Parts: sequence; C-alpha cells; structure tokens
Amino acid sequence: MDIEPKQTIPSRWETFLMNVPTETTSPTVEVRLRIPEGFEVEAVGHRTDWDVAIHRDPHGLIREITWSGGRIPSLTFDEFKLLAKAAISPGPYEWQARQRYADDQESTWTMRTIVQAEASGSPTQKAEEALKTAQAAMTISFLAIGLATVLIIITLVNIWQGVRAKGRRDE
Repeated sequence: MDIEPKQTIPSRWETFLMNVPTETTSPTVEVRLRIPEGFEVEAVGHRTDWDVAIHRDPHGLIREITWSGGRIPSLTFDEFKLLAKAAISPGPYEWQARQRYADDQESTWTMRTIVQAEASGSPTQKAEEALKTAQAAMTISFLAIGLATVLIIITLVNIWQGVRAKGRRDE
C-alpha cells in the first residue's frame, strides 16, 4: 500500500491518492486508513462500488476512513482519493492502514508523507523540477511546430490543386 504525494508543504490542500494492491489469492474486501495527527481531511473521493464510513474526533475532524463492501481481486490494485490539508509543522507523518481480505486475513501498512518547509527544496530537486518543466514546454513547442507544418502542407496542396483545376478550365 502506498500514498501520494510523499512530500508536501505545510498547510497545503492536496488530493492524496492511496494505492491498494491485493498481493494475496484472496480479494481485498475492506481498507481502513488512520489520518496522521495534524492533517485535515475535507472530503473523500466518491466511489459507487465501495461503502465509506468516516470516523471523526470530538472536534469534528476526520481521523479514520473505512472503505468496505467492494472487492479488489488478486494481483490487481485500486485507488482511493481524499482531499486533505497537510499539517502545519514540518516533519514526517505516518498514515496507518489495515487491509482485510475475503478469507479474514489482514495486512497492516505504514505509509509516510514528509511535510517540508517551503524553502527546504534542495538545488538538485529544484533543478529536476525546472528540467521537467522545460521538457514539457519543449514537447508542446514541437507539437505546435508539427501541427503548423501539416497545415502549411495542406494549404500548399489546396493551392496547387486550385491552380491546376483553373488551368484545365482555361484550356
């Protein structure tokens, strides 16, 4: 089991995605997730194939979510979404999960999200982000150039066919 994003910044609202694999021969029939202290869950992604039970603390904050009534077959996975605000304080935060299978066996999982201060990104990490942005911009530029080239060729062919058809009528 895994949760994304693995890193965030304090108080950022994000869609968290929990990947739940079934690594046994018996399908998964229930998933329970405990929310780390300091995180605020605003909403749980809608699923028509799973029942969702939400457990709140005395302050009304969601502290645990249970998905049941669905099935994740053997050697497959499913995704569960939630909209949550990261903790205010930087540091590692652990999500505790329990997975129950149709044969009543259980697996427990600990997943981690690191809340980093905004300025704590390393130069290497910033360079990698800049490279990804540049690659995306370059890809879009190449697509635009390719599209423009195709449109120019189509226009030239149409002009050529028009001139050729006009020449035949004049004869």
